[in-house]
Amino acid sequence: MKDILEWGQKAAAKGYYKYTNQGKDRYSEYFNGIKFRVYVDKNTGVVRNVHPE
Repeated sequence: MKDILEWGQKAAAKGYYKYTNQGKDRYSEYFNGIKFRVYVDKNTGVVRNVHPE
């Protein structure tokens, strides 16, 4: 379970600037062959949730 959390964090970091610069508050990103869904608070820029799709 710890690995999935770390991979989710890395997936969120991998796509963060690309998608937030496009004004998106949610995006999908792959890490280690797993597709993760990432949710970002538009007001603060903080990642609020990430989970495997």
